[in-house]
Amino acid sequence: MLTALSIRNVVLIERLELEFAGGLSVLTGETGAGKSILLDALGLALGQRAESGLVGSWANSAIVTAEFNLSAGHAARAFIAEQGLDAEGPIVLRRQLNADGKSRAFVNDQPVGVGLLRQVGARLVEVEGQFEAHGLMDASTHRDLLDEFADLGKANQECALHHRDWREAVRQLKQAREHQELAERDADFLRHALSELERIDPKEGEEETLSRERALLSSRDLPPCPGGPPLPHARRIPGAHEGHPGVLPAGGLARGLAGRHSRLTLQQPRPSRGKGPR
Repeated sequence: MLTALSIRNVVLIERLELEFAGGLSVLTGETGAGKSILLDALGLALGQRAESGLVGSWANSAIVTAEFNLSAGHAARAFIAEQGLDAEGPIVLRRQLNADGKSRAFVNDQPVGVGLLRQVGARLVEVEGQFEAHGLMDASTHRDLLDEFADLGKANQECALHHRDWREAVRQLKQAREHQELAERDADFLRHALSELERIDPKEGEEETLSRERALLSSRDLPPCPGGPPLPHARRIPGAHEGHPGVLPAGGLARGLAGRHSRLTLQQPRPSRGKGPR
């Protein structure tokens, strides 16, 4: 049941605190006394549509807080718990509406969306009017009405708990399978890397030796003249005669000769264009 209603800066009400005792409470007054303002304020706390006109002209925002005392098995308490919110003790709904039309909603001082606040409010308060019968056309309320008619409140809660546990188990199973697939991919990569290392069969100090050979083979210097001292890491040209032992450093000679030829070509003197002797 509704036990307290706090209103700040709503239309003509600057500050109002209402407390309700058990049983029937009746608000009476002549036309224009402000009864509809109280209902609008309560609707604001229940998540109904808010308009900036509800904010008093002297304030920047309006705040309405409604407190409810519910039984342990109340549908609203179970629904709040299903949303991961605190459902212990009194249920407190609060709505803040700014003058620019923006609003914020809270359930037990925990921020929530206005849509969720509206769903909680629908399970707490039933406002009767001449068009309330149209609510029977809202399909979202049919299951709750059927469960209530069949007195399945406790069974419904137990089923919801089992369903939540099942979904958590499905999530954990999916996560475990993803980890297994990742581990298998890592194992395949490690096996491939190990086979490559075994095929290469690296030796201690081989990296330094290969680095020196690479630097030598990429050298752009020309080889010595025929008959000079042999170059290290050079290979003999097949068919070279004894007096001219042809040796080529692997890889670097062709580039060296090409560079030398280009330099000689560029340095060749041009023919004179002057007049001949007289």
